[in-house]
Amino acid sequence: MPLELGIGLSLAYLLRRNFPGRSLVRVALLMPWLVGPVANGVMWHFLLNSNVGLLNAVLGAFGLPVRPSPLGGRDTALITIILTDVWRTAGLASFLLLPGILSIPSERWEQAVLDGAGLVDRIRYIVLPSLRPVLLALAMLLTGQALGVFDGIWVLTGGGPGTATVTPGLLSFQAAFVTNQWQLGAVYAWWISACVVLVGSIYVRLARGREGR
Repeated sequence: MPLELGIGLSLAYLLRRNFPGRSLVRVALLMPWLVGPVANGVMWHFLLNSNVGLLNAVLGAFGLPVRPSPLGGRDTALITIILTDVWRTAGLASFLLLPGILSIPSERWEQAVLDGAGLVDRIRYIVLPSLRPVLLALAMLLTGQALGVFDGIWVLTGGGPGTATVTPGLLSFQAAFVTNQWQLGAVYAWWISACVVLVGSIYVRLARGREGR
């Protein structure tokens, strides 16, 4: 979630200036989310497969040694899963954050330039305060999505190797649909729901604290 928010905010900041084709870039960034997690999982499985994957096909075409799929390594599988999910969701985060950045008055940017504010100061004192409610809401949604994600992971690794990429959502799915332990699957699902409620409570508390200032 921090990676998705950070990359999404960076992309939205870069897209705040108008340039030819900006609308197409915004749609392109949203495409991974629109395609869906299962289709994304199939695509990345094809790209990273050690036998028929496109990545190894390119390496072989240049006479380079074939690399094992990072999805098959216990030390690399979870990192790869995280990066594929970030690739799918960061564009959505930028799409949702961009209207907030565009709503910041141009006078504030001009004043920051006159004051000699650098990039970090502009983000810290102009962007973040203006986008705080949206960032909080988006963080809550992305956290809930991360806790419940399972379909793309099921396509890519099935939770393997071993249990290296088993997430709460996948754990609930496996218990209910693979081992037919519906009661246990329901327990995991309620646990996920409790975590989402906790995150939502933190969001409400932070939002109320901001309104009370």
